[in-house]
Amino acid sequence: MRVNIVARVYVETLLRRAEQEDVVEPVTHGVAAFAECLKDDPRLRRFLEAPQITTRQKQALVRDAFEGRVHPLVIQFLRLVIDRHRELLLPEIATTWQAILDERSNRQTATITSATPIDRATVASLGEALEQAIGKTIVIEERVRPDLLGGLVVQTGDLVMDASLKTQLGNLGRQLRSSHA
Repeated sequence: MRVNIVARVYVETLLRRAEQEDVVEPVTHGVAAFAECLKDDPRLRRFLEAPQITTRQKQALVRDAFEGRVHPLVIQFLRLVIDRHRELLLPEIATTWQAILDERSNRQTATITSATPIDRATVASLGEALEQAIGKTIVIEERVRPDLLGGLVVQTGDLVMDASLKTQLGNLGRQLRSSHA
């Protein structure tokens, strides 16, 4: 995963401060809560990214919306990012936070996408196989996409294993077309 260097600098600064104050876990929960709000509420994201809204108004919104819900260091950090006019980086900062924690813990996320939900045993088996192949602790994220028709797609880092019926049918169609050409 390519990480914006500026986002990484902000995250590493926040992480150092959280480690100094021994509050990495509550800060992690706060960053995740903020990221979830950004993802779930496009109005919040548009508000924070709007150049016509003043820095003071954005900082007040962050304070009012998150005070008492997230660790004060997260609010202080968000206000600093806004003060530096780096609001556009907020989604990437949240992603980078998790990526850095994963790096430090020798952990990697794998996304398993299937046409229908997969049973727990199969997910566990896939996770174990990936851990052995990659040599890291694997955190599984599951997604359902009915358009895959069947099979599954596993993605972890830059590695993509596509065993979906949709892809197999597409490949078969291309082979048939090329053999008749």
